[in-house]
Amino acid sequence: MTTQANPQADESAWPLLPEERRWGAARLTLTLATTAAATWCYLIGESVGSYLGFIKGGLALGAGCMIGMVLVLLAAGPTCVRFGIDSIAASKPQFGSRGWVVPAALQAVSIIGWNSLLIIFFAKSAVQLSVALGILDVGPRNAALVPVLTVLACTIIFTVLRRGATGVSMVSNILVAHVLIGLWMLYLLVSRRWPELIAAQPANASPNHLWNYTTGIELGIGATLSWWPYIGAMIRMAPNGRTIVLPGMLGMAPPRAPPKPTGPPPVPDSPREPNAQLRATRIFRLTLSGPTA
Repeated sequence: MTTQANPQADESAWPLLPEERRWGAARLTLTLATTAAATWCYLIGESVGSYLGFIKGGLALGAGCMIGMVLVLLAAGPTCVRFGIDSIAASKPQFGSRGWVVPAALQAVSIIGWNSLLIIFFAKSAVQLSVALGILDVGPRNAALVPVLTVLACTIIFTVLRRGATGVSMVSNILVAHVLIGLWMLYLLVSRRWPELIAAQPANASPNHLWNYTTGIELGIGATLSWWPYIGAMIRMAPNGRTIVLPGMLGMAPPRAPPKPTGPPPVPDSPREPNAQLRATRIFRLTLSGPTA
């Protein structure tokens, strides 16, 4: 008797058969990196930038994310990959056949709260980005577009998630352009404003340097640990444990390492193209740091 792979198996919470786990290392890395960059990177980097400078913050945040991802992979990886289940189902040995409801309820609260915040950020950032690009004029009428864009985002998310991990992978193939554009904008900012980035002082830094480093690392660890409820649904698509190690460590941690600049944008030195420079800087902040107000 032979089993036949179901192409829509990832749309359910049932364990995946070995024939249904078709994600390779490249596909898993792309999905994890795009998801991490699109959800967490801008908020975490901006938070660390309040306590540490550009280079020190990047090192502390990168170390914290790597430590946190090791713990997440150790907790979810072996069970999820071996049995083809998600993180909540993998918690039954620890919480029991009834106690698993506790992490499931916490996951539901996290999904509702965090995704609501992201959707609101998306709507506000889209409006402010349109104003920065000159598509919309500044005025109170722009506020009416925020609820419309929020409903649009909810509709798109619902349509994508109905296809399970395959839908997330398809969107990641498109959103990878967002990651590349963000890296390009970061390159422009670093190449043109490097002295200002190095000289910038964190707004909320403590006189105790050890406390600043500890806070930066803890932010990276805490933010990465929050991926435990979600990562199982993606890594269970991998055929074996070796496939998830490098994608997990390189796909989830590095995209969140560079700290994002906070505070007002720098004033251009050259009067020949001040509007273009200010517009590029503001677009960078809207793209990677969310709405400014």
